[in-house]
Amino acid sequence: MRILTRHLVARFLGSFAAFLIGSTLTIVVIEMMLNVGDMLQGDRGPRGVASYLFLRIPSYYLRDLLPIVAFAAAFFTFGSASRAREMQAMKAGGLSPHRVAAPLLWAALALSAGSYLLNETWILEATRMWNRRDSETNPISFRQGSFWYQRGRTIYNIGDADRATNTLRGVRIYELSEEGRLLRSIEAARANVEDEERWRFEAPVVRNFDARDRLRPPATTRHDGEVPLHLDQGSVSALMTADVTSLSVRELQEVIQRQEREGRETARPRALLHARLAEPFAVLLFVLAAVPLGVRVERARAQGMTVPALLGIAILAAFFSLRSVAETLTTSGLLPPAPTPWILLGGFLAFATWRYARMPA
Repeated sequence: MRILTRHLVARFLGSFAAFLIGSTLTIVVIEMMLNVGDMLQGDRGPRGVASYLFLRIPSYYLRDLLPIVAFAAAFFTFGSASRAREMQAMKAGGLSPHRVAAPLLWAALALSAGSYLLNETWILEATRMWNRRDSETNPISFRQGSFWYQRGRTIYNIGDADRATNTLRGVRIYELSEEGRLLRSIEAARANVEDEERWRFEAPVVRNFDARDRLRPPATTRHDGEVPLHLDQGSVSALMTADVTSLSVRELQEVIQRQEREGRETARPRALLHARLAEPFAVLLFVLAAVPLGVRVERARAQGMTVPALLGIAILAAFFSLRSVAETLTTSGLLPPAPTPWILLGGFLAFATWRYARMPA
């Protein structure tokens, strides 16, 4: 049993590494064909191309690529064993497919843990560096549940940014004098950046301070609706990197706690937090779903691995499609952010477990 276990686990892990490398190289070729102009932007030459690929592939593809590759590796391991009649020999020796598959499931669980660590380290850092790639300003920093940035005599405190719409959420701006005294503060739940110096704030609260009399209370003006205001110094490119998708699980928890204290909506960071926690379990889920499909090759030897592989592709497509819809609905607040990704994962896990339990002994 130990020899068989080592053989199958080695085949699974070897296939996982081979498929991961092959898939990554395929993505590299596609990216170089479609986005060569972006790679060479700024006359950075081969170094710019390498930097582009090194950041874009983990930040855009690797999270979803890992469970897909795990599925392919598990399916190939059992599908090739079934096609070569190895499964038949195992059954003749008194080993059921469930017992044979158990070590692969433990290996898949270890890969799930590794996927979580990779998501929270290299992939996360690559995402941050990718967001700052085209920004020539100093990087924005995250402290105490929000993003901070200083340019000249202006300090920005941002909760989150949306590059697609040039929108900032949870905005606080502090303008200082040359001596470092506070002259004006602006607070708003949302701001739309029209250009570097002209912003349109949603119901802002503006406080003007007297720099010559620090004890004098500020003149406070509360606006209704959208109000355009001019800023002395713009810093749009840096502020647009204030994206909660580039935060770790611990930092997302800080964002949620801060927004709860301030009475602000927490649907988006909560949705991201639970999606981040649920993502690594997709590796185990897909391996569990792939094993029965691989065993099925033994009974459908005439079709080979084609029909089971197509069924597997359908399962993958259904999972990612439903997950995309669920993420959109939870981020917009139409579905509860906490249980939704877990319900989706649990539903597919129940289906995969049912298929796994019904494998012929």
